[in-house]
Amino acid sequence: MAEHLFEPHAEELRRHLERIAEDVEDEAVAPASDRIVSFDHNSAIFHEVLASVAEVDERLRESNEVPPDDKARIHVEIRTGVDLLKAPRTRPQAVKLVLLGALGWLAIEFSSSAVGIAAQHAWNLLTKLLAGF
Repeated sequence: MAEHLFEPHAEELRRHLERIAEDVEDEAVAPASDRIVSFDHNSAIFHEVLASVAEVDERLRESNEVPPDDKARIHVEIRTGVDLLKAPRTRPQAVKLVLLGALGWLAIEFSSSAVGIAAQHAWNLLTKLLAGF
């Protein structure tokens, strides 16, 4: 009796189990956006990025062009981005989202001011640092 119920579906069940196994194998490798990496905290580019981001933060504090609410938000995003960079292990996607987003916004919105120019420079350096990830 079991043969009559099971055998007609055995091949279909086998194919289904193989597909599930393939899906599990594909998920074993994390997508690049979910990878956790370590930055070389001793590299020249890493120190250049930190210095340029500190310069942006200083220019932001001195700027009268950036509205206070935006200034506070961007300052928090910059601090958070620097903390992510300095962490022993971090997700590059998080750094891109937080720090590149803040720097890009400043570079576009205030392109002709000191804060915008500093942000563009920091954005370029950070893009180089993140290129390998």
